[in-house]
Amino acid sequence: SLTVARSAAERSRNEPIERRGSERQQRLWRELTLVAIAPLVAFLLVSLLTYSVEDPSWSRAGSITGSIENVGGRIGAWIADIAFWFFGIVAYTLPFVVGGIAWVALYTREEEGETGFAPALRLIGLIGFLVSASGLVWLQWGGMGSELPAGAGGILGSLSPLAHVTADAWDSVLAVNLSAN
Repeated sequence: SLTVARSAAERSRNEPIERRGSERQQRLWRELTLVAIAPLVAFLLVSLLTYSVEDPSWSRAGSITGSIENVGGRIGAWIADIAFWFFGIVAYTLPFVVGGIAWVALYTREEEGETGFAPALRLIGLIGFLVSASGLVWLQWGGMGSELPAGAGGILGSLSPLAHVTADAWDSVLAVNLSAN
């Protein structure tokens, strides 16, 4: 442990000054980007939490002259309505997904054995999460959530392949899996 720390200190002393400066500058830009993204993620979260069906938005014709209940104002009402229309209840995970994407993009260092496809694979995984979570919510609660623009699972949930599986099909899948064990 002491040897590793000593060798790291020696390497940093032997690095050119320009390289250490560029690393410091990159770290500064990453932190500034995070400082810029954090309020946007917080705005998205507050807009989703204060969503009201009575606010005028993309899928709702609320009172144009009335007060807007969404803390994010008219823009927050529109963003929340579109998010709930696409994802349903799963829209509440969007601020965490966006924050996670920003964190991974800014602070994850590439390993030597990592391929150039790693960011794309992470993005595909996040899209898969949103589609499958919306489909599972739609499968469980269907059209419930009448206060939401497109039901509990949103449009994405209703279009998900999971939404079109019947209970009998799930029973047969579970029966095969249980009998195999």
